[in-house]
Amino acid sequence: MTVRLPSLVTTVGTLLTLLVFTTYAEAQPTPTLTTLYNFDNGSSTDGFSPNSALVFSGGLFYGTSAYGGPGACPYGCGTLFSLAPPTEPGGSWSETVLHFFSAREGAYPNGVTLGPNGVLYGTTSSGGSSNQGTVFALTPPSNGNPAYLKVLHTFTGGSDGATPNAGVVIGKSGLLYGTTSLGGTANQGTVFSLAPGASGGVATETVLYSFNFANVNDGYGPRAGVVIGHDGVLYGTTEFGGNGPCISGSDQTIGCGTVFALTPPKSPDGSWTETILHNFTSGGDGGDPNGLIIGEGDVLYGTTYGESLPPISGGTAFSLTPPSSTGGTWTETVLHTFGGGADGIAPIASLVFALDPSGHPMLYGSTSLGGLQCNGGTVYSLTPPHSPGGGWTEKVVYTFDGCIADEEAGPNGLMVGKGGVIWGTRGVGGTMLGGTAFSLIP
Repeated sequence: MTVRLPSLVTTVGTLLTLLVFTTYAEAQPTPTLTTLYNFDNGSSTDGFSPNSALVFSGGLFYGTSAYGGPGACPYGCGTLFSLAPPTEPGGSWSETVLHFFSAREGAYPNGVTLGPNGVLYGTTSSGGSSNQGTVFALTPPSNGNPAYLKVLHTFTGGSDGATPNAGVVIGKSGLLYGTTSLGGTANQGTVFSLAPGASGGVATETVLYSFNFANVNDGYGPRAGVVIGHDGVLYGTTEFGGNGPCISGSDQTIGCGTVFALTPPKSPDGSWTETILHNFTSGGDGGDPNGLIIGEGDVLYGTTYGESLPPISGGTAFSLTPPSSTGGTWTETVLHTFGGGADGIAPIASLVFALDPSGHPMLYGSTSLGGLQCNGGTVYSLTPPHSPGGGWTEKVVYTFDGCIADEEAGPNGLMVGKGGVIWGTRGVGGTMLGGTAFSLIP
């Protein structure tokens, strides 16, 4: 499923959610940050360290916290929560923990994706019977029935994969697609699909690709998930691998990461085909890429965390444009290079699509560090060029103040709602030191 903007396309699980939701401060002319909820650090009755973007459904926001709760894991096994807006202007937001994770069903969840009938799908990076992570589905409470979580797949650490560090996306026929950072035939990560199983049936996992750096400098260790393009092609990134050396000395071959495409087989019994679209070099193009979003014409947009190989890179925002003819080379364009000053440093989350006040498409993103206020990170916008050959324009929308507890670190991920309001979470800080959920009116 896609949501079409004037010249950009977004795909379920990674992209823009246009909320049918009214805020009380949409008309304010200056950037205003509002803390919606403070998570309680170290609590057994609340989660803490929210670790992904929020999703919106039925008047509520949903998200996960990496830690907290009573589960028998170090710092707790994490939670899945909902946030309800106040019933009148000036009221307080309320949080409800829908599920406390346990080591048995998975621990340390990685965010959720909204599926049909309001079901929330996600992964855990650890836990399960083999302690290698799980894929789960949670049905929110309704009509007096409590929330119900079902484990769809438990990773074994073998050929099926291990340690998913990102959520899933939903494709045709309800298939889930995701990545694992480890496992597979070379223990260097996988891309998998999962058929949830109709009417409570058994879910079926299929490994679509196993990464192997020995195979002509393949990427490996995907940290982010995938997005779905034209004809069911999957696009994603690997944190390591490729042919761009990033670490000096004996480990030079580790690589700076890649962008890859996986093309479905032409016959039911065929294999998926991987193509490396870009090898990062840790030069001007950055290194250690995060997740992708996909625009009109299958143009890919993403960010890199950056690497420490000179010249020191604070990360980049980039686009990858498909070739004009079959077999051609994809073209990477660096939209912005982060310098560690006012514009921030080290983006760790994907970009999101939005519309500017004139209705033109634009991008928002966040940095985990930098800015001018005690390294607290930033929220920034990227505006496309207004004429052919022009450059993208970066603007800092908000600088978090790392000098105060309430704004100790930048966001994990963003989403954009009605009126251009930005919603997000931060994994640390807040009055209870366990992170926050916030809204930002640009």
